[in-house]
Amino acid sequence: MKHDKLLQAFVAYLVVVYSKRFWLGDLNGLQFWLADVLCFVVIPVVLMAWSFRPVFPFKEFQKKMPHERTVGYGTLAFYAVICFLALIAVHRCSLIVAAKVMNSYPDVLPQKLSYTSKLPGGGELKFIAALYFGLTAGIVEEFLFRGVLKKLLGDYISKSNLVFVVLSAVIFGTIHWAAGLSSIVATGMAGLLLAMLYLWTKDLRPLMAGHFLLDFFIYLR
Repeated sequence: MKHDKLLQAFVAYLVVVYSKRFWLGDLNGLQFWLADVLCFVVIPVVLMAWSFRPVFPFKEFQKKMPHERTVGYGTLAFYAVICFLALIAVHRCSLIVAAKVMNSYPDVLPQKLSYTSKLPGGGELKFIAALYFGLTAGIVEEFLFRGVLKKLLGDYISKSNLVFVVLSAVIFGTIHWAAGLSSIVATGMAGLLLAMLYLWTKDLRPLMAGHFLLDFFIYLR
């Protein structure tokens, strides 16, 4: 069954995240935080609520996701640990690759937005900010760019796992273009891994947990 509202909501959110390069990096202080909450909390919730309600109750989404299955908490915890460790390994490799790309193409797509520069200097505020960045990235990005994307591809284009993995990596990398070419390379590699992990685990929750932990510790450093 095709879900036109879900597709429209997904495309609308892509427009929002791709537009960040042109305006979000210019904001500071309270303006930045309000804009980021709008982009990564308010707009996704509104769009998803609007698109899912006519299709099926939100609580039923997980049962209807492609490849979703019921597993025990022990298995979920094991998957989450594997996802986290795999993400750490790929993150370290991606930094090396991204640095080489930047050395070769230093003037291509310069950085316009740095989330680390927006972090408070330290203490409780930095912890809260890192927690926020980790949660929004882990939950929103996995839900949309692995879960929803997989469903939409199956509905409209192809059920091929290869198509899903490639498109997930490309979209996930390019939505981070505001942070520059190196970020596209690094997050594209992460997107490739996360898409393959989703096909293996058949559950978004371990990916959300692993993604949250990685981003949380990156921003907390």
